[in-house]
Amino acid sequence: MKIESKLPEVGVTIFTVMSKLANDYGAISRESDVAFSKRITIDHGVATIPVSVFYHDRIDHNVVRFCFAKKDDTLAEAAGKLCRI
Repeated sequence: MKIESKLPEVGVTIFTVMSKLANDYGAISRESDVAFSKRITIDHGVATIPVSVFYHDRIDHNVVRFCFAKKDDTLAEAAGKLCRI
């Protein structure tokens, strides 16, 4: 099970942005990207990067990034955790 195939099933939209993956989680949460990232890291053990921290004006579009430079087993475990949110 690849994490990128599971994300749309749990309401996370995948965008390809300059060859990177960014993910709109607006369908499952209205939290800021920073709050969402902190919560799923603490509560579910899946780390994300809030995209707003890269913007000078910190505009929050409810988009986070996932690191896919992991072993397939690690990504499959993360996908399973996300499906249970």
